[in-house]
Amino acid sequence: MPKLKEELQKTIRQIDNFENLKDHIEMTVTGEGLRIELMESEAGTFFESVSPAPSQNGREMLVALSQELGKLANKISLEGHTDGKPYDTPPARRKSALAQIQGSRLRTPPAKFGNASSSY
Repeated sequence: MPKLKEELQKTIRQIDNFENLKDHIEMTVTGEGLRIELMESEAGTFFESVSPAPSQNGREMLVALSQELGKLANKISLEGHTDGKPYDTPPARRKSALAQIQGSRLRTPPAKFGNASSSY
């Protein structure tokens, strides 16, 4: 796992806006494997705020990670949370639906991402 972590770090350092993203990315080797955390800012770092659509930064990050992780035979587990912005109505149901849609976007096979400039 440490070697995979190094390879992924090398890959994501090549993303255009990496200097602005680096404080929102954590990689930790655990007993279960490699945990990659992409942490949202209030303004939306990897996803547009209150939207299932990845931002340009998010698309570039997802493409880079999926291209490397797609080479592995290992099982991959995805988990996600929405940002902390409040909704006007009804918050619990909309937040839950948004989290499900964002999660399904992350499960898109790498071939369907196309390149980082692809739109959804």
